[in-house]
Parts: sequence; structure tokens; C-alpha cells
Amino acid sequence: MCSGDNVFADETRPLLPHTAFVVTKQALGQRSALHLSPEASCAAIEAGAKQAMQLHLRQPVEAVHVAGPIHCKVRAQSVALADLFAITPLVERVSGTELEFTGADMHYVVRVLNTLSAMGMGLS
Repeated sequence: MCSGDNVFADETRPLLPHTAFVVTKQALGQRSALHLSPEASCAAIEAGAKQAMQLHLRQPVEAVHVAGPIHCKVRAQSVALADLFAITPLVERVSGTELEFTGADMHYVVRVLNTLSAMGMGLS
């Protein structure tokens, strides 16, 4: 089960066709969205998780395994964010707003993406 905004769901659904998606906000632009209240989001995520588990129990789906190494390309929302991300030796800058890195496994890739996300929190 995955949750996030409508853009995340639309982009990810083709990659994970057997996954339940819970949309908690509708993206309107880079800095705006229509979103559910925290209570409604929690309730929707809980219902989605229950539905996904019930479906899984009826029709087990194999776990997705992505073999490494995994090459990841990231497009920052601005040159300023790319400047910030390029400070870390974890990524290589390939254009004004694009960076790349390779990880041995998905765990590493997620950790780097979380690091970049945390770095950009003050500039978004």
C-alpha cells in the first residue's frame, strides 16, 4: 500500500500495478495542494491498509525485489536545491537541476533520497 498525493499515485501506479493507493491530497502546483485533514488522512490510510491486507490474504502477491546496483536520477525543483544537494559527496551533478547516484541496494537509495529531502526542507 502506498499513500501520497495524486501525482505520486499516477506516477507510481504503473510501476506497482498490484498496489493499493490512498490519495491524501490533490497537487495544485509546486507549493499548493488540496488535502484531507490529518484525521481524515489517517482514517483513509488505515482503511487502505486494511483493504490491501484483505486483498493480499485472498491473492498473495510476491514482494517486489529490485536487484542492485540501482542507478537513481534526481531532478531538483530549482537550481538552488540542486546547488544544496551537490554539496554532499553522495550525488553527482549532471546538469543545472539534475543529479545522479548509484546505490548497492534499495535501502541505500532510499536513505540518500531521504537525506536529500531533509536537506531541502528549508528551501522548498
